[in-house]
Amino acid sequence: ARSANAVVANSKGGVDYWTLQGVAAERIEHIPNAVDVTAIASALSVQLPANFQHRSLVLFVGRLSEEKMPFVVIEALANALSGTNAVALLCGTGPLEKDMRTAIEAARASDRITLGGHRDDVFALMRVASVCVAISRFEGNPNVVLEAMAAGCPLIVSDIAAYRQLLDEKCALFVPVNDANATAHAIKLTLADPESAHQRALCAQSRVVGLSPVEIAAQIDAVYARTLRKPL
Repeated sequence: ARSANAVVANSKGGVDYWTLQGVAAERIEHIPNAVDVTAIASALSVQLPANFQHRSLVLFVGRLSEEKMPFVVIEALANALSGTNAVALLCGTGPLEKDMRTAIEAARASDRITLGGHRDDVFALMRVASVCVAISRFEGNPNVVLEAMAAGCPLIVSDIAAYRQLLDEKCALFVPVNDANATAHAIKLTLADPESAHQRALCAQSRVVGLSPVEIAAQIDAVYARTLRKPL
C-alpha cells in the first residue's frame, strides 16, 4: 500500500488506518460503498412465519460475532419485547450462533426472539420491519445500516464514529455501546411511536440517494483516470 499510486478506503476509519500505515494523505481516496437503492426499493414482499403475522418486527442483521454485540441485543430484546405483541428476527451466521440460542432459551424469550440464519430476503425484511438494531462496538463502512437507510427502516444504532458519519439524532436513535438497558428503552420508544420512527427513517433514507452503484463507480473511475495521468 505504501508504494501504491492510490489507495481507496470506504470509510473514515479506513483512511485513518492507511494513514497510520504510512500512506501519504494525497494518495488516499475516501469512497463509500455503493447502496443499490433501486434494488432495495423494489424488493418483493416477504412471507413471514405464521407466528410473525400482524406483529411488529424488530430486525437484526449481521455476522454473529462478538463485535456485533449479539448478547446485548438478546438481553435488550428480552426486556423490550416482554409483555408486547412484537417479535424479533436475528439474521446471520457466525461462531456465536449456538451460544446465542442458549442465551435466548435462558432468557425464556424463544417465543419472541428467533435466529433466522442466512436470509436471501433481507431487503424485503427491512421494508416491513418496525426497527433495525445495529449496536456494533466498531464498524468500517456499515453495509447493513446503509441498506436499512435505503429501505426506509427505522434504526437504533450504537454511538460510534462509523454510524455518526452517516446519521444524527434526526435520522436514528443512538445508544451507548454495550448498554442493554438503553437499547431496550430505544426499542420500546420506537415501537410505541411509529410515526416519529417513520420520520427518522425518511431522513435517513434521503442520505443514501447519492450512493447508487452508478455514482460510486464514477468516483472510482475518476481515481483510475487521475492515477493514470500521474507520472510514475
